Amino acid sequence: MDSFQLKKQNGAAVPGLSLVPDGVRDIIIMVHGFGSSRDCMTAQMLFRRMPPAGFGVVTYDQPGHGSGEARAESLRLENCFASLAAVEQYVSETWPDCRIHYFSSSFGAYVTTLYVCSYPHKGCDAFLRSAAVNMPLLLLGPPGSGIDPVYMKEFEEKGYIVPDVGAPDAVRIPFGFLEDLREHDLSRKFAGRIFNDVRFEMVHGEKDSTIELSYAKSFAEQFNIPITVIPGEEHTLSDFPETPDRVADLAIAFYRAGI
Repeated sequence: MDSFQLKKQNGAAVPGLSLVPDGVRDIIIMVHGFGSSRDCMTAQMLFRRMPPAGFGVVTYDQPGHGSGEARAESLRLENCFASLAAVEQYVSETWPDCRIHYFSSSFGAYVTTLYVCSYPHKGCDAFLRSAAVNMPLLLLGPPGSGIDPVYMKEFEEKGYIVPDVGAPDAVRIPFGFLEDLREHDLSRKFAGRIFNDVRFEMVHGEKDSTIELSYAKSFAEQFNIPITVIPGEEHTLSDFPETPDRVADLAIAFYRAGI
C-alpha cells in the first residue's frame, strides 16, 4: 500500500492511500463518511477485497477529517468537491488507462452524488453505501427549523460546533457548512440532471437509525436506482460479521456489470 499527499489550488492538503496492482484496468475511489477517514474499516475491507477481484483502490481524507493535514481545512461542500476532483485528477494522471469508479459511504455518498450532478467528473459509476440522501435534515432538522440555541451559542463562542451524530470521530462544523446544506437538497439537485454517463446502485441497512431506510428507498424509487436492503443491519453495515463481505460482493458485481 502506498501513501500520497496532494495539494489543491487553495493550498490545502489531501492525504491518501492507494493499493493498485500492476495490470488493473479499473480503480475505485472511496469517499468516506462523516467522521471517518482514508483508513477506516470500510477502506480496509476494500483494500482486502477489491485487488483480488481486479480493482485498484484509492482512499483519501475529506476536509476536516482524518489525523493528517486535511483536518485543518474547513468542512465546506466546495472544499469536499475540490478534494474529490483532485483525487480524480491524480488517479487519471497516475493510471491513465484505468476506468474510475466510486465507492461512497453515508456523507461521502451525499458528496459524490452532488459532485456528479454539478461538476465534470471522471467516474463511470457510483456504489452508494448507507447514503445520506437526507443530509440537510440530519443536521438542520425539518425545513423552516431554526438552529438550536445551544448550537448558536457554541457558534458564537468557538466559530464551530461538534454535534453528536454518531460519527466515530468528532468533526468541527463551521456555520457555513449548515448554509451549504440548506442550498444542497440532494433530491432537487439530482432531479435536474439526466445521467447517461454514471450508473448508480445503493445498499442500506433495514434498521438504519441515522439515515432511515424510508428516505433511502424513496430516493432510490424517485430516480430508479437499484437498492439492496440488508435485514437487521444498522448504519455501519457491520453488525453481522458477514455483512461487510456481502457489501463487497454487491459492489464487485455492480462494477463488473458496467465493464
